[in-house]
Amino acid sequence: MRLSRKTKQKKLLRELVKKQNSFFSAKELHKKAQQIEEDIGIATVYRFLKKEVAALRLHSYICQRRQVYSKHKTHCHFIDEETGKIKHFDLDSIDFIANKIPGKVTSINIEVKGRFN
Repeated sequence: MRLSRKTKQKKLLRELVKKQNSFFSAKELHKKAQQIEEDIGIATVYRFLKKEVAALRLHSYICQRRQVYSKHKTHCHFIDEETGKIKHFDLDSIDFIANKIPGKVTSINIEVKGRFN
């Protein structure tokens, strides 16, 4: 049985996302997908990402005024107030806040400001 183009494209996008170890944008994912399948459209990528976020398989964050995606449930920045430089850091667990929220926490976006040493 031959896969339909849409199924083939979704499979390709899932494989590319699985290989991601850091944050990525829809345009970055689209560029990688086009290297394998030229006729994949950016709208297909956006629809795929929207469905993956809705299914909680991916998480969407705003980072430096652009939307990025990740498999990780946390997106944390430490911003140097003097230079504006940003360092990303990970949280091992979101349990510290989960019991304070009246509902299910699915992801966290934290921005911490201070000065680098």
